[in-house]
Amino acid sequence: MGVPAEIRGVPRPKNTVVVDTGSKGSKRYAVRERAGTKYIPGRNPQPSNGKIIGYIIDGKYCTREDLKKAKEPQYLSYGFAALLQPLSQDLLEQLTAAYGPEDAESILAFASLELMHDHVSEIRGLPYFLSVLQQYYESSYFRVYYPKARLSEGDISRLFGQISTGRHAWNTIRLGTVEEEEHVIVSKAYCTVRSSREPDDQYSIPIMDITVLYAYCLEREEPLCLQIFPGEEPSESAYRTFLLDSGIQKGVLLADLGLPYTKIKDLLKDRPDLHFILPLKRSDTRVSSHHMLDFQDQVLDQDPEVQYLMQNIRGGRTLYAYHDVSLDS
Repeated sequence: MGVPAEIRGVPRPKNTVVVDTGSKGSKRYAVRERAGTKYIPGRNPQPSNGKIIGYIIDGKYCTREDLKKAKEPQYLSYGFAALLQPLSQDLLEQLTAAYGPEDAESILAFASLELMHDHVSEIRGLPYFLSVLQQYYESSYFRVYYPKARLSEGDISRLFGQISTGRHAWNTIRLGTVEEEEHVIVSKAYCTVRSSREPDDQYSIPIMDITVLYAYCLEREEPLCLQIFPGEEPSESAYRTFLLDSGIQKGVLLADLGLPYTKIKDLLKDRPDLHFILPLKRSDTRVSSHHMLDFQDQVLDQDPEVQYLMQNIRGGRTLYAYHDVSLDS
């Protein structure tokens, strides 16, 4: 059966022909370009058809691009993006200064979508999340806010490399946001990296323990920079690497019993404005010899229920002890 006259009569580009593809769906009547003419000896010239450029659907000519756009979601996920984007504009400016506009938007879009779909990366694993990341981007309002973002799997692989090479510039910019009256705190956290056995498996298996050394602004409670190291407890070399790579010159380093003062004494000497706080066990002889548990009547200005005691000791260091009266019961 030929193509009905009403289908052939639909306005379409010149030098095209409508063919019946035999499909039972909306793409039954395809519009093909005229590619040229075949000359057959002893017969009339026969036209040859080229590629399909569109379809006749519901009495209208639709290009292939029209169909592609029609497949895209008509409504974009808006709420999460609208809440997060206004809070991220300072980060976008700083990322642009460190990585350029395209990579800046890609990094921020990636981080925003990971936050939006954190359950996916936690339960189904990072490889699955990366494989659907572009779809999440296309269906959310982040594609409107960050139109330069490139989030295919190949783009993300390249982007991670860019993040690593530009980390020093990024750290410098972030630390530069700290005001003179604000304080930088260096601390640690650790977690276990896990992976799902199957893409849809809700149960995961541990891969390795990692430690995160990070710096944050005490007053704003805002992270500034971080670095990841293997193992549950950071070594002296991890602290040394983080301080050197991040360029931290002042602040307060919150360490643990596994990092004696002598291990990084040289770093602290070169950074007189970088202070060091180390917890002591109650059995430490310095606690009893300086009567650190005999609290004075001094209380903290911001919390009158917290008593404290301060004693200067040899080496230019100071012992502090605190007692929260409200917890006595």
